[in-house]
This record gives sequence, structure tokens and C-alpha cells, in this order.
Amino acid sequence: MTYDPNLNNPNPNPYSPPPEPPRRGGSVTWVAVGAIAVVVIAVWAIMGTPGTDPGTTASTTPPATTEPAPDVKPVPPAAPEAPAAPSANDAAPAAPAAPGSN
Repeated sequence: MTYDPNLNNPNPNPYSPPPEPPRRGGSVTWVAVGAIAVVVIAVWAIMGTPGTDPGTTASTTPPATTEPAPDVKPVPPAAPEAPAAPSANDAAPAAPAAPGSN
């Protein structure tokens, strides 16, 4: 079998330039850049807003104690209750239904 260099070549004319790959639209790139810019500006505006002092939030400073807590002594657990007495039910169990009465 003889080697053919043009067998896998999609362009049989060796003197023509190869086809250019399809290009994506430039607008997609600019939309992505614009979206990133909007997000960066929004985060910068939110983080740079003065008006709250993160050092003086209620969760970081304990409340001032004005009086000491009362001294509470532990209470021993209660004794377990006695089991309930069985009920005095002398009724007979219900009779099974007769066949075919369904």
C-alpha cells in the first residue's frame, strides 16, 4: 500500500490557504466584561458605604451587668411514679364478624 499525503487533507489544493476557524462575535466578550464591571462596582459601592461601624455591634460587646445573678441551688430529681393500675374492664372481647356479612 502506498502512502498518500493528501488522504487526510480536507483541502486537496496545496496552494490555497487553510480555512480560518469560525470566530465568535466580539459582542459576547464585551457583554462579559460589562457584567463583571457591574458586579465589581456593586460590591465596591456596598463595601465602601459608611454608616455602620463594624466594631460596635451588639454581638461583640457583652451587656453590662447591673446586679449579680441569684444563687440557685440544684433541685434533686423527683422520684419515679408508680405504674398505673390496670383498669377494671370485665367486658368480653368483640365477637368476630360472620362470614359473608361484609
